[in-house]
Amino acid sequence: TPILVLATECEALDNYPVRQPDTDTFRFWEIAGATHADIAQTKDMNAIMARDGVTSPLPPVPYPNVVEYDYVKDAGLRWLVRWAREKTPPPRFPLIDINKTSSGTGKFVRDAEGNATGGLRLPELAAATGVHKGKNKLNPYQALSGESILFSLADMERVHGTRENFLAMWDKTVDALLAAELALPEEAQAIRARGRRAWP
Repeated sequence: TPILVLATECEALDNYPVRQPDTDTFRFWEIAGATHADIAQTKDMNAIMARDGVTSPLPPVPYPNVVEYDYVKDAGLRWLVRWAREKTPPPRFPLIDINKTSSGTGKFVRDAEGNATGGLRLPELAAATGVHKGKNKLNPYQALSGESILFSLADMERVHGTRENFLAMWDKTVDALLAAELALPEEAQAIRARGRRAWP
């Protein structure tokens, strides 16, 4: 029975002790910089609560994670169906880089900007728009919304040099998503447009 597990940085340290290697019937995709309750899910939940006259007992998260990955979830389902029907396995991706500490727990390896290295890297990390983390330091429920501290214009120029350089890297990452069949052409168009809005 083919099994595909999709996880984010939010769950990565919890999964770390029991990670399984990919096999002929198992794939483990781990999205760096993403969180459990991404911003699209939060918007949907807020709309449902507003419709039903329910208010959240918790205050909103000040800097929620903005790494969107709904299209990867959809791609995972498409790949799983294809795997079951046609025996065509999904692509393999590196896991998020985690070092084992002296206490036996895991600790993320982070790049110079503060983003986790390794893992399945979406445009917001490959063409970094800020520091994106799977969890924040608030209560356990709010922590699931993660954190994104977006770069200022000065930060973007320091990291990327020019807007053209940034967009070239963003689009290269979108091309890779298309090549791996992690996004549909119409989704890729929306992702490219998001990149154009990301430069401060």
